[in-house]
Amino acid sequence: KDLLMPGHLNPEFTRYELHRVWEVVATLKPGERHIYGKRHIYIDEDTWAISLADHYDNRGALWRVGESHLQYFYDAQISYPTPE
Repeated sequence: KDLLMPGHLNPEFTRYELHRVWEVVATLKPGERHIYGKRHIYIDEDTWAISLADHYDNRGALWRVGESHLQYFYDAQISYPTPE
């Protein structure tokens, strides 16, 4: 009940670290239709998980931002996006 808020995680419980990322820019093909005209996807170099994504509408305006929070599972020795 403390961690989840309507529509997002409680920022009091999130932590951010500086990581190297790969930026992938995906642009909609000419003649195709989709709600996103372009996406900027940021992939964490250590885990190869998508950390952030900026979604742009067909006018080029930033419309949505996606954020993935990784958790390290010590028993499996793996980082995995949670909550998903």
